[in-house]
Order: sequence, then structure tokens, then C-alpha cells
Amino acid sequence: IGTQANYEDLTDVFDLDAYIDYVILETFIANEDWAQNNNNWVCCWSDVRNVPIRYVVWDADMSIREDDRNELSLTGGPMQFHAKLKGSAEYKLRFADRIHRFFYNDGLLTPTSISNRYAKLAARVRPMVFAESARWGAYQWDNWDEINHYSADPTPKAKYDMAAWDAEYTRLTATWFPKRCETYLGYVASAGLYPTLGAAEFKVSANRTATLEVPDDAKAYYTVDGSDPRVMFASSPAPTAMEYVGGEIAVPEEACVLKARAYQSGTWSALSEVEFKRALGPMNRFIPTTNGENWDDDANWDWGYAPNGPGETASIEPPTEVKSDKKNWRNIHINSNDVTVGFVEVANGGWTNRIDTGDFGGNLIFDGGTNETGKAVDATFTVTDAAGPGLTMIDLDPPNVVRLESDTTFCVSNTAGAFDCGG
Repeated sequence: IGTQANYEDLTDVFDLDAYIDYVILETFIANEDWAQNNNNWVCCWSDVRNVPIRYVVWDADMSIREDDRNELSLTGGPMQFHAKLKGSAEYKLRFADRIHRFFYNDGLLTPTSISNRYAKLAARVRPMVFAESARWGAYQWDNWDEINHYSADPTPKAKYDMAAWDAEYTRLTATWFPKRCETYLGYVASAGLYPTLGAAEFKVSANRTATLEVPDDAKAYYTVDGSDPRVMFASSPAPTAMEYVGGEIAVPEEACVLKARAYQSGTWSALSEVEFKRALGPMNRFIPTTNGENWDDDANWDWGYAPNGPGETASIEPPTEVKSDKKNWRNIHINSNDVTVGFVEVANGGWTNRIDTGDFGGNLIFDGGTNETGKAVDATFTVTDAAGPGLTMIDLDPPNVVRLESDTTFCVSNTAGAFDCGG
């Protein structure tokens, strides 16, 4: 893998980013029954479906215990590839890119991010743990007091009650997560898997511009099309890269990913990136009056025509008057014709906004259209509770469907659902 040809051959059959993520996760959680025993690992692939080799986590219950355990030098099981690959400068920089993505700038493995996700999951699981601990907390023999279990009085001594649960929760959120993140990054650096040159970091402003913070005495190169600013197996910047000379970076109006690296004396930093959604100007606002709540009625829209076409926009705001109906339903009817729309924003405001195909309705089609260069643009459907909690639903009556003519992102602020609609 020291040559570009061999490296590229490897990545054709081996999902390298997925493998690096797998290695990071297993070594970060300090799995004690894994590569060191050539145990508890699974990989999969498909020649028929052209799916490259990928490793998946399996049976990782003996983990998140020791916060100072270093497993980056393991060579057994799945780690045999890492042991060989880390001899490649390309692999090490790619590893650093994934480390930067997860451990910096509020990434998934920063202490606050982990603790917040864990707290949300724990809050959902805790009521079930209470019931389980009441019934089974001291049932299995290894849950008993192991000394008294073999004594003349083998009475179970419950260990796994809610006090044990709460103690473990506190240990993880207050101690393990923060300490492990710092310790693990130290192990990564010591293994030569993260460059000494700091990354060029994006700082994003509210007016859709960005700047870069660049390490002292270093240059920075960036792209706005999602490509890497460097050329693989070379010290030169990519043809699409621009040198950062200070000031604001103009961000394209279309959806895009900005990427940047610092460069100094032949050394590239880890990759920084920031994603921007498509910039939306004023949107066509739904303003039903006495004409009913039909989507295809031009009079119900602020711009004087009903949005229906690739890239069209629709803003559905809370109504100005409250119905007598206790449910406050708003039914936006899609009648016999199909409706195509690219960008929809719904603000609930305590209402139930139902986009309803009806008994004879048409299909609802999402299509972001194309930009000025002919490139396909992703569609978006965004729901917020900024104007008050509510419910938004797309109600389909067979044979009508939602059809995606372009990649579509659905963004919701609350996925809990509503009790009167099945959750």
C-alpha cells in the first residue's frame, strides 16, 4: 500500500473510512474482549452487490470500563490490518481526518456530545430499568453477593438496583467520558495517527460566510465543492483548492461542503469541513382564506400561484385564526393532480398541519431541481416547533404515494409524534 495504485486497489474492495471508524470506536470504548483475543468481531461484504468489506461491532459488553486502556497497538483479529496500514502516510492522514471529525468542533465523540446523547437515551431507558431491576436485579447468580452466595446463607444480595444504575450513569457522564476523550487523543497522537500541525478551522457567520483560523506560520487551502484540498500521495494542493488569504469566504448559494487543510513545510493537517444547506430566499407562503385549504388553488398562496414544479418552495405557517375544532386541524388538500415541490418549511404553532392526498388525490413529489450549472439539488422538508408545539403529517390514501425525484432531507424538531395519530 506504499504506492498510490496499491492503495486505490485496496479501497476498491475495502471500505476504509468505515474500517477506520470501526477501529476508532472499538479502541475508544476500550473493548476488553475483542482483537486481543481474536474474538467478537464480524465483517461482511457482497461481490454480487458490489459492497466492499466492512467490519461491524459485535458483542462489546466488556467495554467502557477502563478509561486509561490503550488498544491502538493491538495486532490480532481486525487490528492486523490497522497494524499494517499505519505504515502508510495516506492511511495515517485519513485516520487523522476521521479523528478530527469525531473529536473536534462538537463532533460525535466530544465529551459534551456523548454525554448529551447518553442522557437522552438513559432518560428513555430508565423507567424500563426500574421494572427490570425490581424483578430480575438479583436473579442471576453473578448478580448476587458472590461471597455470601456460597455461604450457609445463600440469600441473594441485590446489586443491580436503581442506585447502581444511577451510580453508573454518574460515573460515565461525570468521569469516564471527559477523561477518556482526553486520554484517547493522547494515545492517538503518540501513535503518530494525528499530525502535530493543527487543523485550519472554519468559523461560520450568520450571513452565510465563513472564515478560517490558521495555525501560526502555516498556509491553508480550501475548496467549496466538497473535494479534498490536497492531492493524494503528493505535497501539492489540489487543482480545485484555493489558498486562504484572510477575510470571508463566499459560500455558494447551493448546498455545499467546504473543506480545508493547513499546510506547513511538506506536512498537511487533518481535514476540516463544514456543510451548508441550500440558501433559501423568500418562500411562497400558504395563506388560505375562504377558498378552502386546497394546495392547487392559486389564491391560497402569497405569490399568486400554487407551487408545483422542481425547486418550488412552500412555507406553511400557523394560521392567524383559531378553529373551534379542539384538534385545530388544518387539511391542505392535494387534489387529482400530482404536486411537485423542492423545499417545504412548516411551523407548527400548536396546529396539526396535514398534507392530505384525499380519496382522489395525486402524488406528492419532492424534487429540488437543478442549479445554474445543471447540477441536481437536494430537496428538503423541514418542520419546526418554533411557533409552538404541534404535529405535521403527510396523509396518503392509496394508491397515492410520496415520490422522491431527488435526494431529500427531512428535518424535524421533535420526533415523538402525537398520541391521537399513533405516535
